[in-house]
Amino acid sequence: MKTPDFSKLPPHWKYWPQQQGLKNPTVMLVHGFMGCPEDFTPIAEVLSQQYPCIAPCLKGHEPLPKGCGEKTVSTSLDNSGCFEDYVAQVNRFPFGLPAQARAIEAGLAQAQIDEVYAVGYSLGGRVLLAWAFSSADGLSQASKSFAPCNPRLKALCLTAAHLGLTSTLEVRQQRFTQDVQIAQQLEAIASSLTPVESWEHFLNRWYGLPLFGRVQEHPDYAQLKRRRSRHDPTRLASVVLQASNALQQDAHQRLAEFAQTKPCLYVAGAEDAKYADLATQLAQSNIPAVLMPGVAHAIPTENSMGYGRLLAQFFASLRQ
Repeated sequence: MKTPDFSKLPPHWKYWPQQQGLKNPTVMLVHGFMGCPEDFTPIAEVLSQQYPCIAPCLKGHEPLPKGCGEKTVSTSLDNSGCFEDYVAQVNRFPFGLPAQARAIEAGLAQAQIDEVYAVGYSLGGRVLLAWAFSSADGLSQASKSFAPCNPRLKALCLTAAHLGLTSTLEVRQQRFTQDVQIAQQLEAIASSLTPVESWEHFLNRWYGLPLFGRVQEHPDYAQLKRRRSRHDPTRLASVVLQASNALQQDAHQRLAEFAQTKPCLYVAGAEDAKYADLATQLAQSNIPAVLMPGVAHAIPTENSMGYGRLLAQFFASLRQ
C-alpha cells in the first residue's frame, strides 16, 4: 500500500488525520444531496482515532458564487425530445453519477490513496455505486453490465442509499418528472427577489417530508440549514436532474455479488420506512444490514455519534 499524500486532495475535500494506531486504509465519507464534507465532522472525529478520513465534495455542491461553474441542463423534458434521450446522454452531464464517480476516482489517484473503506450517505451512496462498479463508458445505459469492482475499494457501507429502480421506463419517467419539479423549485430560489427567505421556505418544506422524520426537532437543525444555504440552488437543480434515480443503473444484483467477496454493510434508520424496508430485503439476500433505532433518513445528523460508533465497529471487525 502506497503512502497517501493527503496534501494533494482536491479543493473543498476535507481531511482528518489518523490520531493513533498502525497504518490503516483511508475511510472515505461521501455526503448526500445538498450536503457538504462538514456534515461528517463528528463522525470523522470518532473514526480518525484509528483511520485517516477524507470527505469529498460532490460536484455541484462546492461553495461557489452563484452562476459559476458548468452550464446547467434544462428542467423541461420537452426541450430534449424524450426521456430516453436523457438516459443516453447521462455520461455527458457534468453533475451526473458517472461524472461524480470520475471526480472521486481522480481525487483518490491524485492523492495516491489505494485502499479505501467507503461510506456513502443517500446520494453519496449512489455515487459510490457508480464509482465502485462503473464501466469504461460511465454507465451510459441502464441495461449495460457493471464492470469489475474498483480495486481501491476494500469495504463498502451504504447508508439510506437507493440501489436503482428495477421498474419500467414509464415508472422511471414518472420519477424523472418529480425531479424536474424539485429542480424548478430550486431554480426559482435563484431568481427570487428574496432568496434567503426562499431558501428557508424550501429547506423547511424539504426536511418536513415524512422521509426525514423528526430532524427539524434536532438541536443541530439550524446549523444544518446554514450549511445547505451556502450552496448555489441553480447548480443543485442540475444535480437533481443529472443524478436522478431515474437515470441510475440498478445495482441490486451487483451489490449482492460484491457482498459475497468483500465486506459490505447497509445502514438505514428504523423510522425511515422506505429504506428500512430496503435494508430488510437486503438482509434476506445475505447482505449485512443494520437498522438504527430512533432515527429516520438524516442519520449523520440525527445520531452522528451512534453512526460513528457503528462504522468504527464495522471497520474494526475487518481487522480481526
